[in-house]
Amino acid sequence: MENNRMSKLYIEDAFIFRKNFRGEKREFNPNGRRSFYVRLDPELADVLHDDGWNVKQVPARNEDEPPLNYLPVEVKFNKDYPNLNPKIYIVTDRKKTLLDEENVHILDTARFKHAELRVNPYQWEVGGKSGVKAFVEKMYVTIEEDEMDIKYEGIPNGEFAEFY
Repeated sequence: MENNRMSKLYIEDAFIFRKNFRGEKREFNPNGRRSFYVRLDPELADVLHDDGWNVKQVPARNEDEPPLNYLPVEVKFNKDYPNLNPKIYIVTDRKKTLLDEENVHILDTARFKHAELRVNPYQWEVGGKSGVKAFVEKMYVTIEEDEMDIKYEGIPNGEFAEFY
């Protein structure tokens, strides 16, 4: 594999699924590996696959729909190099908040309204095999908010008191 610098991948309207921002051990995921999948349109999937990216495909369930192309993406935090950590923001109607290694797991249960991300490619070569692995560099996730949470947001929490 040539030792050249690949372009970063930017996906504006990303469909994110199989979220594991907590890094839980799963059938194909060792404990501590934070990851998710992002759906790719067929043309982008072909280009990325030809460039060596780890593009996966699930065959169509019926002949009326196309196969599902997706890219596994890792979320890697490094205490030794914090300036290289991904910048992941959760966006609501009122603010944006930078998430870190301790709270990024809240994205596992959040309902995404919109997501966009920039991915760093990492070219690897081991034992005669090579490829390109995807790591989050920056990500903005707009979440769906509960109407009641919005309505009562300005009221401070208090201690329980008997009112009668």
